[in-house]
Amino acid sequence: MSTYPDVFIVGAARTPIGKFLGGLAPLKAADLGAIAIREAMKRAGVGGDEVDEVLMGHVV
Repeated sequence: MSTYPDVFIVGAARTPIGKFLGGLAPLKAADLGAIAIREAMKRAGVGGDEVDEVLMGHVV
């Protein structure tokens, strides 16, 4: 019997691909990430009260 809780990946989304100092440059990475997280939750039909943890990556 595992002592770890069950983990489920219910969806994923990504931000648009931009270029250095391009059209997305004025936006903060956290703001773009929040948009992607909201969209992944929307697609999966998951409410914020059902999410305990989010893993997010960022590349410059």
